[in-house]
Amino acid sequence: MTKRKWIWKYCVLIPVGVIWCYPIGVAFKESLAINGFGNYLAVMNHPKIDYFQILFNSLFVAAVSTLLVVILSSLAAYAFSKFRFKGKQVLYYLLVTCLTLPPAAIMIPLVFFGRSLHLNNTLGYLIFVMTALHAPYMMVTMKNYFDTIPDALLEAAVMDGASTLHIYRRIILPLGIPAILNVCLLSFVYCWNNYLIPLITITKTEKYTITLATTYLTDSGNMTMEMQAQLYAYLILAIVPSVLLYIFLNRYFRADMLSGAEK
Repeated sequence: MTKRKWIWKYCVLIPVGVIWCYPIGVAFKESLAINGFGNYLAVMNHPKIDYFQILFNSLFVAAVSTLLVVILSSLAAYAFSKFRFKGKQVLYYLLVTCLTLPPAAIMIPLVFFGRSLHLNNTLGYLIFVMTALHAPYMMVTMKNYFDTIPDALLEAAVMDGASTLHIYRRIILPLGIPAILNVCLLSFVYCWNNYLIPLITITKTEKYTITLATTYLTDSGNMTMEMQAQLYAYLILAIVPSVLLYIFLNRYFRADMLSGAEK
């Protein structure tokens, strides 16, 4: 019976894996057309974009935003999960309700806000917006995990004289490592792949992120085979950091997904 279960699992997972990997395989194949790996060198030395500056911008925005999201969401999740205060449920469900608001709905206010405070075309404003959009989502994820941490541990720490921040640092964070790494992965990928927010806040080429730079590699009227191959090469390079991060944090991602069922 066990072997049959494994056979059925592989019968389902292998086709799904092929479906997911097929576009990447096609993109990699097309990226080697005409000039082979020379297309990757052409992208890195493109005359219209500074690839390494764009790579730095994206890494900087994604890393700083992820760090801020982890700090803010973990503190908020700790409060909503383990504290009792007036209006807790109302505030929590209000935040959850706000998650239904699509980013496109606040696009115009974001543009006017950045323009009025002269924040557009700055990586700081981009980080601020990314953090504000992603922190509520990640707070819900962390709260669900923190709910599984026994209150008896916190009560014992309080009896030993531990402060609120001490409990946060010594108990909540160590026990919440799977959820925190899960949030790191999701937040980084969301920031890295985001196109809309950089599009409305960044117009200077030197501030471009990895998603915006594709505009210099496309030509709706005169896309030669060589240009198409370079575009595919750029797309392959763009997904490498996210894939490497997922491979590194994969076991923690699965641990967080299964923790609720196990406990």
